[in-house]
Amino acid sequence: MGIDLSKFQLEMAKKFGVSKTICLGEGEKAIEGIAELTGGRVYSPPREKPMFVGGGADIVFECVGRSQTVDDSLRIVKPGGKVILLGTAGKLSGVDFAPVFSKEVEIKGVFGSEVEKVGEQRKRAFELAIELFQKGVDFSPLLTHKFPLERYKEALWAAMNKDKSKAIKVAFSFES
Repeated sequence: MGIDLSKFQLEMAKKFGVSKTICLGEGEKAIEGIAELTGGRVYSPPREKPMFVGGGADIVFECVGRSQTVDDSLRIVKPGGKVILLGTAGKLSGVDFAPVFSKEVEIKGVFGSEVEKVGEQRKRAFELAIELFQKGVDFSPLLTHKFPLERYKEALWAAMNKDKSKAIKVAFSFES
């Protein structure tokens, strides 16, 4: 299941196996969408942010690192679930940590390469990526934009305006 602002990025996620998507840029809502997909009900207390009862995601990978996305992650994870913070956030304000306590959520911050359980084995994320490459999974469609270093302003614009540029990953090319 994938959530993003960009329909373009969600279409790419589907090509890599994501079965259900929620497009915030199309007006869909994360909490309501996850509740519907996982059999939960939305509860909106007065003057509070919506939460849901029942349902929820087993594991949420938060890859943005903004207060709102961290807050949403804590709301959409199921009781006893995990939130993995990959978005390398620093200081966050406005995050309601009540769901951590009320749902007994485990939060884990990851920087670099995490160890994952795959079947009965424990492997680092880099090992898993190498195995996918060796199996012939082609990740090249994810690199959508290459720029020579002299065009750094265009590269930064493409990376910061992914809806308009249709960028997934932007890189610099050092070829002569």
